[in-house]
Amino acid sequence: MSIITCPKCQGKMRFPDDTPARRVKCPTCGNTFLSSDGDPTGPGSAARPTASRADVDPPPRRRRDPAREREAIEGQFNRAAIGLLLNFISGWLWIGGLALLAFVVFLHWVGVQEGLNVFAILAGILGLCHWLTSGTGLGFLVSGPRDRGALGLAIAAAAAGALHLIVLIIVGTARTQLAGPQAVFGLTANLNWSNFVTQSLALSQVLYLQIGFSEFGPRVAENTFLTIFANLLEFARNILFLLTMRSLMLCARDGKGTKLVTKTLIAYGVGAGAVVLTGVIFGLLFLAMRPKGAAARGAQESLSAVHHLYDLVSILILAGLGVWVTLVIRMVKGNIDYRRD
Repeated sequence: MSIITCPKCQGKMRFPDDTPARRVKCPTCGNTFLSSDGDPTGPGSAARPTASRADVDPPPRRRRDPAREREAIEGQFNRAAIGLLLNFISGWLWIGGLALLAFVVFLHWVGVQEGLNVFAILAGILGLCHWLTSGTGLGFLVSGPRDRGALGLAIAAAAAGALHLIVLIIVGTARTQLAGPQAVFGLTANLNWSNFVTQSLALSQVLYLQIGFSEFGPRVAENTFLTIFANLLEFARNILFLLTMRSLMLCARDGKGTKLVTKTLIAYGVGAGAVVLTGVIFGLLFLAMRPKGAAARGAQESLSAVHHLYDLVSILILAGLGVWVTLVIRMVKGNIDYRRD
């Protein structure tokens, strides 16, 4: 007797040795096949052709390769580390630009008038380098880890950064700028280099001018809404970047780093609100200290200290936030480089 094996379920069936090839239905699974296509065993079965299982059964699923998956994850974290390194460098470039702006305000306050444009241009160059370096770093973060929402947040941060840079260039090259009591940063120039450093002060400046100079009518230029839009884009970009870092810490299973980034995110929101509130407070202070009537014509010199102090306080708040976020970036990068599996 020959034993024929069903090619589908491997069930066994017995047939006489001289049985010709014919269609057979497996009693176990109901599969119909030619008896010569099975796997005959027994006397006289060697001369019969048999079909390979590869011709009948579907190809097996590809097995997971833990080593290859680990290598892919390591590559994602390595690219994320490069992105964080670029953002760490860009953070210090931004802080340097803010420091130059604060230095310009201080020189103007003490009566220095010549050579301020040189420092403003240097600050603008540092600002442009900051945004370009940071944008490149966000591109590396897009190719980083994809779990815990990291991919979506990185894409959103990169999109916000690209749009913000475009708006920043438009605002910086506009002929009309915010009109203030003193053009410390060349607000009436065709190219306002200080705008390339940051637009985080735009909303605060608008509130300061509207409150402090309310008796003289509107004190804002035609592109005010564009500068406010750039301000909001800058806040959104930084918040999305912090959320991306938080997702990276979740992917790295670093609870301590996740908590620190969360606290930094809250602190950044409080700092952004403090910048806006500074414009309101100093606007009210300027309005309260301004003399009335004829004496108001000569009040600009006596109130210049309020204006310069407002500029310095606003810039220092941003610089403090920048230092904190930059140090957190360094910590996150270190935790990624030396994370525990």
